[in-house]
Amino acid sequence: MKETPSILVTGATGLVGSHLVDRLVREGRFVRALVRPSSRLTWLTPHVQRGRAEIVTGDLSDAGLIDRICRNVDTVYHTAAAVDFSLGEAVVRSVNIDAVRILAASVLKNRVRRMIHLSSIGACRWGSEPIDESTPLEAVNVYEATKMEGDRFLLAAHERQGLPVVVLAPSAIYGPRARIVIPEMLWYLRKGWMPLVDGGRRRLNMVHVSDVVEAMILAARVPKAVGRRFLIGHTESPTFRRIFEVMAGCLGISPPFWSVPGWAALPAARLLTRLEWLRAPFPLDEYMEYATRDAVLDISRARKVLGYEPRVNLAEGMASTIEWFVRQSPEWTGFEVLETV
Repeated sequence: MKETPSILVTGATGLVGSHLVDRLVREGRFVRALVRPSSRLTWLTPHVQRGRAEIVTGDLSDAGLIDRICRNVDTVYHTAAAVDFSLGEAVVRSVNIDAVRILAASVLKNRVRRMIHLSSIGACRWGSEPIDESTPLEAVNVYEATKMEGDRFLLAAHERQGLPVVVLAPSAIYGPRARIVIPEMLWYLRKGWMPLVDGGRRRLNMVHVSDVVEAMILAARVPKAVGRRFLIGHTESPTFRRIFEVMAGCLGISPPFWSVPGWAALPAARLLTRLEWLRAPFPLDEYMEYATRDAVLDISRARKVLGYEPRVNLAEGMASTIEWFVRQSPEWTGFEVLETV
């Protein structure tokens, strides 16, 4: 007889969602995984074949479907999000706001014990001071704006209706299976065209996907977490120069040495993207946007309330990330990933 599902994971084929499913299955949980019709099931299929997970194909906007898959569920982990600006504002809002409202309503209706919502520090105002949970919410693009609105809705729903939600806002997530940001950075590094902004002095908090998964597991267990928002990241926020030095070291190539001033960053990104002889497959606009700001995190609340402690340092995490990427990419055949310090 099939075990009654007790865990629902949305975005189960994504970077965080797929690693979360792996972790839950290792802990003996049965997982119901919501995926899109176009999703690649590479990492889910083995769990289904062993009877440890079931796949539900559908759309987060389908209220009837969401209501059905929330039945007999103890915990909902909501990792699905629209991060691609090119999809258009209407699509991004539909996934990041409308779907959140639908899911929250189903959680309340079906008396789900806990909902863990994965947000982003992108909804915070970045600056020279460390970001914590008291930092004002502020958005510079449609993704950040929709994540900000989703966070506010969920926390208000907790206050008004008792929604048992925990909001986690991680910093820049990386790790094996990363399909955005890391591939772009590696491509430009290999070409020798990865520019530093202001000498690479700005800082970016990065968190390994396994640490994000750990935070999500803790958030589902700790009673005092309900109704609160937690920043999830590492205790260190390296400079962009340091990040690129580690990445280049893993590949055995030279780190970037040329720099553009902050005011020229976006024009330079657009120029590089348009150079036909460079044949850049990825625009640099988003990187330049973040590289002109500091993102330094204070994760004291998560450490105190959740008992969260990041375990993977940048050198170790980046080596495993790049090793996975190189193995998956035929154009990188022959590259040997090196250890860095």
